Amino acid sequence: MKYSFYDTDKYGDEEYNIEGDDYFNMIKTCFKYSESVTFKVFKSNNNVDIIPSWMEQYRLEENLITSKSNKPDRNLKKKYKSLAPIAETHHFILSDPVCEWMLSITDNIWGWSNFSNPPTPEDPQFFRADSSLFFSSISHDGECTFYPRAYEDISAIVSKKHWHKLEDDKRRFCTLPIEDLIKADKLIYNSLDKSDLKSRASFEKMEKGCSIEFVKSIDPHGNYKVDLTSSKRSVHFTSDGYRVTVFYDDYSTVEKVFIDLYSL
Repeated sequence: MKYSFYDTDKYGDEEYNIEGDDYFNMIKTCFKYSESVTFKVFKSNNNVDIIPSWMEQYRLEENLITSKSNKPDRNLKKKYKSLAPIAETHHFILSDPVCEWMLSITDNIWGWSNFSNPPTPEDPQFFRADSSLFFSSISHDGECTFYPRAYEDISAIVSKKHWHKLEDDKRRFCTLPIEDLIKADKLIYNSLDKSDLKSRASFEKMEKGCSIEFVKSIDPHGNYKVDLTSSKRSVHFTSDGYRVTVFYDDYSTVEKVFIDLYSL
């Protein structure tokens, strides 16, 4: 089952949008159930700072959209293929700074447009941790779609006017290669100033119940995904070759800590 929203009625007489609180609640729901996001950026805007330079540390490699059966989603592939000569795909792992940046760009779903003033990236698409597609949008075609699983609650969004419940399309399970999500930690590591890294012993001071402020006092440069995503974790690297993954509860206090050797 999928749920789609269009910018007009079937006669083309009305204009619909998702804006204000409805838009922000929708985007935050995408943050909750997703691990990464892609955008389209028109090549004519390569010299414009559409995507800020600090986001490079969260960048994943460009990917084609494929299905789990290795057959393309025909609708998405057709529309994206038409853009290929003039637009490029940019893929980022979601972290709190990326989420906050997205919330600052626009207050409506059609605001992701090359023709905005100033221009913005287009067509945000959100992917789960297993690389399957959770939400897609095609701004210039005026459509966006959720692909929810049973445990993903989007009822408060799709119960609003103008959402259409559609039958399942087996081709719609779009994925990004999982290997690129696995590369995320290495990309984060490579972006760090190695002189800032602490030893494993520094992180062993943490225990269940510690505040996130205490964790940040140890490593202010870690990759924190606590405020705006469902995973509520932070990832840190040590000077002596370990990766430290800290999980938090709903109150941003430490719930558990995993320390493992990291192969660089």
